[in-house]
Amino acid sequence: MSAKRLSDAELFADRRKTIQSFVRSNAKGNDILQKFASLAEAIRNFETIEKDYETISRAWGNRAAEEILSRKNFFALTGQKRLNYKVEGCMDAAIAFVASARTLAEIAKIPAKVFFVRMGSHSLVRIEAEGKNILYDPSIHRPNREIRGKLAEVIKKYKTEGKYAEGFGPREIGLRTLSDFHRYSMQ
Repeated sequence: MSAKRLSDAELFADRRKTIQSFVRSNAKGNDILQKFASLAEAIRNFETIEKDYETISRAWGNRAAEEILSRKNFFALTGQKRLNYKVEGCMDAAIAFVASARTLAEIAKIPAKVFFVRMGSHSLVRIEAEGKNILYDPSIHRPNREIRGKLAEVIKKYKTEGKYAEGFGPREIGLRTLSDFHRYSMQ
């Protein structure tokens, strides 16, 4: 007996359930900003799995959020190429967090704008919600920071130098393959 092939709608619904389940299990706090922060913290605690260059070349920027969230891991590059490409999981973390944050905003019925960000050779997430503009780094233990003062100046400088981009996701800002890794760090 062959397995039933799922329709696109069924696959989408299943993926959505995976993300919603992660959000419901990990969004903790009294307000939406605390819940966003708790999601970022949960993602920071995922396991880093080292992979060879060929695997990373296929996977970089192409792993779906539900895969990252269900497996609770990031891919990092091993070997000599690690010196050229510092692939340490930030792309996977940002992809997972963008999907989680958008899902949380939808579930909580909170108007929020969630952006995938590339700043130099690092992937981050920017969220506008509750009158705040916050930059999240879900891949390493760095504090989530409101964009103002010195950080706002740094971002402005990076934008001027062509080292900053943001959008709906990696593909929207031109990150399609590992050869695009340094697109914003080598301007």
